[in-house]
Amino acid sequence: MACENLEIDFILQDDNPEMASVESDIVDNLEKIGIQVNTKFLNDTEYRDAEVQGDYHLLFTRTWGAPYDPHSYMSSWEVPSHVEYSAIGNLQPPLTRESLVERIQKVQTELDETKIASQWRSIMEDVHAQSLFLPLWGTRIPYVLNRRLIGFTPSTQAYSIPVQSIQVASGSKSVTIAPGVGALFSSTGPINPHQYSPNALWAQDWIYEGLVSYGQDGEIVPALASSWKVDSSPDGGQIVTFQL
Repeated sequence: MACENLEIDFILQDDNPEMASVESDIVDNLEKIGIQVNTKFLNDTEYRDAEVQGDYHLLFTRTWGAPYDPHSYMSSWEVPSHVEYSAIGNLQPPLTRESLVERIQKVQTELDETKIASQWRSIMEDVHAQSLFLPLWGTRIPYVLNRRLIGFTPSTQAYSIPVQSIQVASGSKSVTIAPGVGALFSSTGPINPHQYSPNALWAQDWIYEGLVSYGQDGEIVPALASSWKVDSSPDGGQIVTFQL
């Protein structure tokens, strides 16, 4: 029986050493099972456009890792600003982008904790069954500091430089910060707290602060709120009172 040749377009950022370091292994392994890979090296703008427009078969994206926040992360899939938006545009029936987004919206209005857990589990199992995301590796974010700066504590989250704790021990009080992923960013882009473009996340972290934050292993820790208490409400939900 004749088999049809299978080709896939694999897009990479042309200045990203992480992608380049594992691309050849992936291509070689796919060729062993009869899949021809057409690797396309794109600049940052072209890569972002291809992500949103769905002009790819395979690409790299980073794992969010711990702490994992399905509420904000999966809500961001609703708008064409991330690769997930295009990835869920061609789901296998009966799942569709519209039905998935509707379920993501619904679970965030649910008050019953048992139903919340059940609905999130159902959503994640359905997404997993679609094989949209295939984990490849994890990443650590390096920090390089001038010795005249003290008090810096690395963040527990990617795309975050906690400048609040930095102190200038000597020299000029002016401090230059150069964030980047694979290469340095030239601008922040829109400072929209509801979107997750890597170049914007750095600046969002310096402008916005929540009532609580994430600890090393994803636990909820104080931020603007020093403490809080949770009480049951008459309708079966919860009332959370924050002490600032």
